[in-house]
Amino acid sequence: MPTSSSEPSHADNAGSRRADSESVMATIRAQQARGRGARRALAAGLVLLVAAIIGWMVWPESAPTRWRTETVGRGDMQLTATATGSLEPKSEVSVGAEISGLVQQVLVDENDPVSIGQVLARFDTDELEVALEQAEAQLAVAEASVDEAAATVDEAAADERRQTLLRQRGTAAQADLDAAVAARKRAQAQLALSRASVRQARATVSQARTRLEKAVITSPINGVVLKRAIGPGTTVAASFQTPELFLLAEDLSAMELHVSMDEADVGLVHPDQSASFTVDAWPGRAFPAKVLKVHLYPTVENNVVTYNTVLSVDNTDGLLSSPEPPMASTRR
Repeated sequence: MPTSSSEPSHADNAGSRRADSESVMATIRAQQARGRGARRALAAGLVLLVAAIIGWMVWPESAPTRWRTETVGRGDMQLTATATGSLEPKSEVSVGAEISGLVQQVLVDENDPVSIGQVLARFDTDELEVALEQAEAQLAVAEASVDEAAATVDEAAADERRQTLLRQRGTAAQADLDAAVAARKRAQAQLALSRASVRQARATVSQARTRLEKAVITSPINGVVLKRAIGPGTTVAASFQTPELFLLAEDLSAMELHVSMDEADVGLVHPDQSASFTVDAWPGRAFPAKVLKVHLYPTVENNVVTYNTVLSVDNTDGLLSSPEPPMASTRR
């Protein structure tokens, strides 16, 4: 029997070569891609390495730890109590007016020193002087009426003596004697009334003179003027209460510090205790003080309980003197 054999055709050979070529190209592209990834990783690694080297070079070296030893000491523990308050003069005197009228002159101003009896202000005295003259005239009239009444008494007494003598001789009626006695008694009563009028007129004169004297306002103390509430031309009315014209401080070399001590700290404070305080006018400077007293009655404000504490302050150098004492913060 005859046999037959087959050989690959030309078309099959061409397809096989294309497939092999594509496979080779795919392999080359894959190798190129892996090469690019490796180069990128290598570049990134080099950048990190350079950054690490630079950081290590510029990073400051940590200072070595040093230890210091101290000897343990012993001492007393000091407890402090802090409060705020205000400086006030030790003694203040309010000078008012007991009369109404027009202020004519004011001779002092705030911060001026004053002495006892020094004139501070004067009122217009025209009406007061007229009132004094009228009172003196009424006194003169009353004194003249006394003289007249005394003469009438002498006359009535003499007539009574004559009527008594005539009655004893029987030449006068009893009615004439009774009339003489009554006239003498009326004259004596009139004399007593005139003398009372004199005393009343003298009182009126004294009152008018006193009002005239009160038109001049003088200082009752040696001190300094803290506040002046009037000026020339001011009309003062003293009908219901005495108006305040001046506020004087007796001695600013010794002042008082009034602070509100919290109830939690008041137990730490007692009289004769030393303290120190500061004021806004002199920052960074502490002034000495001494506790005078702690008020037993508390003050409650906004549910906060405080106790008023008074401290004495030496202000001989005058640094703390001012018309309105500064706020102060004290520490025991």
